[in-house]
Amino acid sequence: MMQTMTPARIRQLHLQLDPGGMLNAAFDLKEQILQILEESKNWKLPDFSPENILFSGIGGSAIGGELLKSITESELKIPAVTCRDYDIPGFVNEKTLCICTSYSGNTEETLTAYQLCRERKATLIVMSTGGKLAELAAKDGVAFCPVPKGYQPRAALGLSLTAQLVALTKMGIVRDRKS
Repeated sequence: MMQTMTPARIRQLHLQLDPGGMLNAAFDLKEQILQILEESKNWKLPDFSPENILFSGIGGSAIGGELLKSITESELKIPAVTCRDYDIPGFVNEKTLCICTSYSGNTEETLTAYQLCRERKATLIVMSTGGKLAELAAKDGVAFCPVPKGYQPRAALGLSLTAQLVALTKMGIVRDRKS
């Protein structure tokens, strides 16, 4: 016998089939984009023209950089790569912009990449909700772009992608897409 689909039954099925709330996170994509656009108004970014870009992150944080590269590949005049590891590419130097993204701010691989990029004198930008990465950025005088808390890291794609796009736009590396 088929049960009547009442609002309570629909909610019960939703919780049963999507216990992590990923459907709601997908619906929140627009809200994530709008949050970053509002919060980024106060970001202080380096005045720097890089010769290459390194996006450092794991999981959902790395996906934002990958999508950004795809969106901007026809206009981006410099190489951009994504690093999902403890080690960084050999080309990283003082002419590199490294955007370290970790939703929690405590991802080991991203923390290690941050330190290695600092040792090689790359220009750094940190994007996270806080954690050790935010502490290092404050201590080292590195640009910190806070992202809103309250999402599962893998569901924060709108935050990650938009934050990185806004940073590159504000730095004049890619065109402004608002118009």
